[in-house]
Amino acid sequence: SVIAPDATTADALATIFNVLDPDESIRIADTLPGVSCLIVSSDGELHPSTNWRALPQRLIQVQAETPGEMEMTISFEIDEPEAERYLRPYVVTWIADKDGKLIRTLNLWILKGNKGLKWLPRLKQWNRADAQLRVRGVTPDIPPISSATRNPGKYTLVWDGLDDRKKPVPAGEYTFYLEACREHGTYQVFKHPFKTGEPFKVELPKEDGVEIKSVTLDYQPKASAN
Repeated sequence: SVIAPDATTADALATIFNVLDPDESIRIADTLPGVSCLIVSSDGELHPSTNWRALPQRLIQVQAETPGEMEMTISFEIDEPEAERYLRPYVVTWIADKDGKLIRTLNLWILKGNKGLKWLPRLKQWNRADAQLRVRGVTPDIPPISSATRNPGKYTLVWDGLDDRKKPVPAGEYTFYLEACREHGTYQVFKHPFKTGEPFKVELPKEDGVEIKSVTLDYQPKASAN
């Protein structure tokens, strides 16, 4: 994030700082009158300029709480337990607001067809949240966002800070969810509450079950917003 006397200067400096290392960016910012910056490196470390530290706390908070400038990288691994008969798990990730309302479904990996519909309710937390968006009493087809189940391995998704209508979510409190289940297997749900505009990187605690081996969340300003 860059604060400058005018928008043109701020945009130009943001572009320059995006390609320089944090220390060099800070040195440049400190030599320019009326310029402050906060650089967030790839490991999540914050690098504020001298003038940034002197900014009123309220201004810093407003700069940080622009949800459209943040994104969350979700990294997780589907495990392959030892089993005589292994069927790939259903996996869904989504964002909900503080009241539990589904804001954005990021992925839904299930079997298509009648068997997929049969097992969809096993993703019980997502199914309950998604049901709030449907007309009561109507049995839906499998949602169009769905795609095939995946083999064991590592996967990465990115939430761009937008809702299902592709609009930036309002500043506030939200929860990330990952839910997984498998026929002849186990059930797992991972969740992590967060506030928009507050960067973090965390590995979620391992939940009961063997479908998902690990989940890591990295919530940072978008590269173009630094």
